[in-house]
Amino acid sequence: MPDISKTDILFLSTCLEQLISHLDNIQARQSTRIANRIRMIKKLNNKLLTKISKKKTMTTRKTIIDALVKHNNIDRSVATRAVEGVIDALANSFRNGQSVQIRGFATFRVKRVAEKVGRNIAAGTPVIIPSHTTVKIILSNELKNSLK
Repeated sequence: MPDISKTDILFLSTCLEQLISHLDNIQARQSTRIANRIRMIKKLNNKLLTKISKKKTMTTRKTIIDALVKHNNIDRSVATRAVEGVIDALANSFRNGQSVQIRGFATFRVKRVAEKVGRNIAAGTPVIIPSHTTVKIILSNELKNSLK
């Protein structure tokens, strides 16, 4: 199935609901063939609505830049430089082992993970996972409460 926007799917769903209603009126006077078609259309409608509810979108650099341009009425090149600048500043802080706190949003903590023994599930053999550095994200209480 090609990528269809949420608006298109909702429009299709509305059309299918109207078709189902129309066919229900005809069904009283017609054969079971129409009843089978109605069931098929209802299944298609349910699949479309399920696709909407399950489809998760990801925020990317582009969507952040688009939001900056739209809501702040600034030039795209300025928004791009701003986003790239924030990402570079965060990455440099992480590389230097520094934590970053953005009040009202989150704290990013650089954490060293010790070497440990894991298991290769396919072969069933132990595997040594080397120590590495990672970033732990702790959401602020404000953001946590807004997600509830």
